[in-house]
Amino acid sequence: MDDAALVTASAGPRLTLIAQSFARLIGQALVDPISAHALWTAPRVILAHGTEDDPIFFYANRMALDLFEMPAADFLKLPSRLSAEAPSRAERARLLDRVRRDG
Repeated sequence: MDDAALVTASAGPRLTLIAQSFARLIGQALVDPISAHALWTAPRVILAHGTEDDPIFFYANRMALDLFEMPAADFLKLPSRLSAEAPSRAERARLLDRVRRDG
């Protein structure tokens, strides 16, 4: 299975939720029209992780995988807390705490 198919299968129906949540929170479309292909080829990094105690990524588009220099099979096992380099992890944790608190 290629990377596009793997991340699309991993995200399943949550792909639409990613785009809808972005539009609701930001006030503009993430991609238009919403489709797996549009998200995969978007000219911006799109990542999503679950809500587990130690969230694991379930989606990364092509640009994200290129940036992280990882194949989808490896990225979809990555806890999101490890997505920042070690010196930046505390800053990332503070940002995510603010997002949880403030929306």
